[in-house]
Amino acid sequence: MTTNISCIGTQDTLTHVKKVLAEAGGDWKVEGAESADAVLARAASGDVHIALAESNSSSVDAGALFNQLRERHPGVIRLAYSVGVANNAAPAAAQRVICSRESTEQLVTLLERAALLHGAMNSERLTEIIGALDRLPSVPSTYHELNQAAAKPDTSMQDLAAIVQKDPALSLKVLQMANSARFGVSRRLASIPEAVTYLGINPIKGLVLSAHVFMAFETEAPRGFSLEAFQSYSTKVAGLAQKFVAKRGLGDAAFAAGLLHDIGKLILAVRHPEASAAALQRATETGETVSDVERDVFGVTHAEVGTYLLSTWGLPLELMEVVAFHHTPSVVQKGEREVLAAVHAADLLTGVYACGEPEREFDETFLRRTGFDSMIPNWRKLAEQAANG
Repeated sequence: MTTNISCIGTQDTLTHVKKVLAEAGGDWKVEGAESADAVLARAASGDVHIALAESNSSSVDAGALFNQLRERHPGVIRLAYSVGVANNAAPAAAQRVICSRESTEQLVTLLERAALLHGAMNSERLTEIIGALDRLPSVPSTYHELNQAAAKPDTSMQDLAAIVQKDPALSLKVLQMANSARFGVSRRLASIPEAVTYLGINPIKGLVLSAHVFMAFETEAPRGFSLEAFQSYSTKVAGLAQKFVAKRGLGDAAFAAGLLHDIGKLILAVRHPEASAAALQRATETGETVSDVERDVFGVTHAEVGTYLLSTWGLPLELMEVVAFHHTPSVVQKGEREVLAAVHAADLLTGVYACGEPEREFDETFLRRTGFDSMIPNWRKLAEQAANG
């Protein structure tokens, strides 16, 4: 399948991207766009899979374009292109910043990963199943405030805690979830300032997102679906994934991804309660995977539904990637895959040791490629300890 890239910026950027992809091979179509309206028009006709916009050009408002794409066409992957400088500050709704100084291999890898993610959301059935975008939970204002504050060098932990505490109901839910995961903390976290100090900004942001979704669906959760059990499972996976890659400095990212990895199941359960319950029962009775049954019943999987939700939120490509492929990690053959490996394994092992589910197969080929196959025995011990602790 041809991947269509709409590139808005200078002619130099367009020429560079075309040249790199032509030399790399593959089925790409790169077209320049004169304006944001041109990109939006192509997206409306389905002719844009990836939007690449210069982030430090005076003639391009990448943030405004990406916000409109996020609202109207969430399936389009939004990449900011920083010319000349390593600018890590992403424009609003951008899912990744690419620096022009990155190597050819890095650029190709990022575009290939973006194309995979688009493929995970490129389905008319997906939008039909989810329903109107205005019925999906929006990103909480608290999350935006935390992002903005965290980007300032003089922001203190007390400042961050104050942002969360402005919403008492959200604060309570964040504390509840933080204590259910425990993060290796030997005592209960009694306050938001304490939680922010112990956990750090990225886990707190992940908790804010998850807590907001759970709160949004508390009154909509169908009979027979335990929101509490779903929340508990998500935090257990998150805590375990965090431990798996903590020594690599990736614990915070793994925790956030673990919290959100199954969020699509919640969307399906609320939007289509009877079909979702029947699918889960069928998987239990037949031994089929939940994803296979979902594909048969709905035409989409919870992983794809969750990825679509994260795209409407403007969350990073790396986080979307984990949600999209935590059951099929071998699909991702390049780039940073440690967090994906951690969540894949934590999901399987939490099901076995904490929920009594039958043993499922690891994607051993993927774990071997990422250098984690030798860690499985240790991960099993950590999962068993977490289940018994």
